[in-house]
Amino acid sequence: MRKFLTYLTLSLMLLASSASDAYAASPAPGEGRALSGIVDIDFTAEGDGTGLALDKNGTVWYWHGNEPAKRGPSVPGAVKITPKLLLKRDGTVWEWKPGSSTSYQVQGLSSIRKISSSNAGSLALDNTGNLWAWGQSCQVAIAANSKLVQDMCSDYRARDPLLDQPILIAHDIIDADINTDLAFARKNGLIEQFYYGDNVHSGANSYRLPGNRKVVSISENAMSANRGAVFVLAGDGSLWYGFNGGNLQKIAHNSAFRSIDAGYEAQLDSLVTDSKGQVWATTSWNPDNTSSSIKLKGLSHIVKAVARSINSGLAMDKSGKVWQWGKTKLTMNFSPLNGSPKVLPVQHELTVSWNGTNLPLTSAPVLRDGSLLVPMRELFEAFGAKVDYNNGRISATREARTIQLTVYSKAAIVNGKQTLMSTAPTYVDGKTYVPLRFLSQALGASVEWKAAQGDVSIVLNK
Repeated sequence: MRKFLTYLTLSLMLLASSASDAYAASPAPGEGRALSGIVDIDFTAEGDGTGLALDKNGTVWYWHGNEPAKRGPSVPGAVKITPKLLLKRDGTVWEWKPGSSTSYQVQGLSSIRKISSSNAGSLALDNTGNLWAWGQSCQVAIAANSKLVQDMCSDYRARDPLLDQPILIAHDIIDADINTDLAFARKNGLIEQFYYGDNVHSGANSYRLPGNRKVVSISENAMSANRGAVFVLAGDGSLWYGFNGGNLQKIAHNSAFRSIDAGYEAQLDSLVTDSKGQVWATTSWNPDNTSSSIKLKGLSHIVKAVARSINSGLAMDKSGKVWQWGKTKLTMNFSPLNGSPKVLPVQHELTVSWNGTNLPLTSAPVLRDGSLLVPMRELFEAFGAKVDYNNGRISATREARTIQLTVYSKAAIVNGKQTLMSTAPTYVDGKTYVPLRFLSQALGASVEWKAAQGDVSIVLNK
């Protein structure tokens, strides 16, 4: 009986140990670091919506919902970001896309000061007021007077090869934007909007501010309906809205308004930033269907705000940190404005660079007992090491160096000599994770870990 109790006790201890190991293998919350050093932000409605940020080194960060941001391509000198484009300080434009570490320069553009892009195409506005557009869409085709307008507006398979490259569509332009539709404001006060709906509704609208008001900037709304809306910020700080042509309607007035960004799906959703660094939200979802605006609490020293759907958005403060609030998915929401949203800092994943270039990991690194662990195969593949894996036993070979490991064991054999690691290999979401520093150094590389930034650099000593 005593032997049985001893056996039962040991079995329970082993089960507890296994449960502890399994629990420890799960990614711990908050392993990322606050996104900082950011110079520009944007948002795209593709999928469930993607947040975008560009840091001072020209590195792109992107994230879905409230997930930690992933590192994208780097274009040194980049100062502005859109869902498809980067604008460099020298006025050149570069294309990029999430999930890729590469980018390439858009030819034929120089001295550019404003960029915009969406599924409807891309725009670039230069310092002289020339506006360029490209992309295979009905909106771009109309603005560019393409000979294939009718085909492209009735059949999404139609293509005009001329629209694959930037084409000059207008002169003397103050500002331009593209989301659901393409819109721009001329220096003479005329605002033109080119729209596409459901293979039936397509064409152009025009607007003017009443009186002698001058256009400062415009923002094109992104909608799931047939046509989008355009927001106009006037020189006197008033905010105006237009939909489907006709007269512009004033929806808010604040002489300190400095920038405007239209929301998604609902016609009148937008965010406005004032000169005091405060953010205001506007909407028309009220019982009497009138517009309203409200100052949002919890946001200060903001230099740019980006709208998502109602009661949600992104904001960048003057220190270069990024904040977000509200829904993570774009769904129609008819709630009244919330003046006190729960504002959270955007985090980025722990990242790894290889000889100065980002190492694109399919799964994020994790911290265990003070050590950074990464997916086994991706690390060994970066080194060009041959890997054998059998039931938790790992053998890696690179040139004359050999390493033998076992999952959940700190014991290792390096070049025939036994040694101990500070952290054992483990499983995370079905993948084998291994300690980065120990293995990198064992394979002949030096490692620098910047804990505050959440970045680790591997340099292979050739």
